[in-house]
Amino acid sequence: MLDKRPRPVTRVAGRGPLGLFAALLAVFALAACSSGSFPSISPTVAASTPQTTPAETSQAAASAAPSSAAPELPDPRTITGPSHVSVAQTIKPVAKRPTQSFPVSFTDSAGQAHEITDASRVLLLDISGTYSQIAVGLGLEHVLVGRTASDLSPELAQLPLVTVNGHELSGEAILALAPTLVVTDTTLGPPEVVEQLRGSGIPVVTLDSGRRMDTVERDIVAISSLLGVPAEGRKLADAALADIEAARQEIAQYAPSQPMRTIVLYIRGTSGVFFIFGKGYGTAALLEAVGAEDSASTAGIEDVKPANAEALAALDPEMILVMSGGLTSTGGLEGLLARPGVAQTTAGTRQRIIDVEDGLLLSFGPNTGNVIRALAKAMYQP
Repeated sequence: MLDKRPRPVTRVAGRGPLGLFAALLAVFALAACSSGSFPSISPTVAASTPQTTPAETSQAAASAAPSSAAPELPDPRTITGPSHVSVAQTIKPVAKRPTQSFPVSFTDSAGQAHEITDASRVLLLDISGTYSQIAVGLGLEHVLVGRTASDLSPELAQLPLVTVNGHELSGEAILALAPTLVVTDTTLGPPEVVEQLRGSGIPVVTLDSGRRMDTVERDIVAISSLLGVPAEGRKLADAALADIEAARQEIAQYAPSQPMRTIVLYIRGTSGVFFIFGKGYGTAALLEAVGAEDSASTAGIEDVKPANAEALAALDPEMILVMSGGLTSTGGLEGLLARPGVAQTTAGTRQRIIDVEDGLLLSFGPNTGNVIRALAKAMYQP
């Protein structure tokens, strides 16, 4: 339950342990590249088939019986085959072009004090596109002058890109747009470009890159404060939290009573970029929200751990979550199952590999409620 809801603040906490994940994700992404009322969504799911064998009778009996609202649902432990999760990026804003109020005093995660006087031409730079989603939810997409490759909201499609080679910032492209405010969480680089922007006199505000279920409110409050619309930020944060809670209650109606062992893998290419995400990377709360067990956290994995055959055998997940781009980069389902130890897990045997579009799985933005709805449906109702 999201039962601790801090009030709006103007200081964002310094970089936490999740900053390492952001840096890792940015490096790997670069290497790979050389209501608010929320809309209803449906996951796009690849063919999956319920199947029961005598050997699984006792295990199947341990899962929850389908709810009265959906008696036809199979035991999720009998489902075979992969699933794909895609969520609409559209967000209904809480306001339409709200009036911005300045000046705004703000101390960023680097301890730098800022006096923001102009947010009429803004660039929001983070690898998950969360900040631009927040701007859209605030009704302020019109103040954005550019976008990154991660900013997939349809409202921003016509904006010029400021990234090249995937997720690499282009200083030349950014300076050409003459932004009056740049907000970054350092997950996009290189750092030299950010320093170039500071050197040019553009206000550059750094926010904490750590993202979890309990940072949704924090990030909405921070972005809305910087953009001069704190009241709209409060509305958007409240709507997002209410939607997350509603989604959790919906999922609880059909998730198995015995949570399924699940892990999240980070993959890039066919070589060494193959890791298990641990508790410190936001996966524990995400999986708990969809009624699953984060097996890595249960096993005491805090950070990332190489996904070698021994580690996978020890965890023996019943489901494996991956990002869609990572799955493609390793040769799809066939390529993933060919990696040492994957096919021998329960998830590998049943091919219960669930890929989620990049930028969704761990973005933790205002659309989080819809993300966990889609993920749960792919896991339990494909």
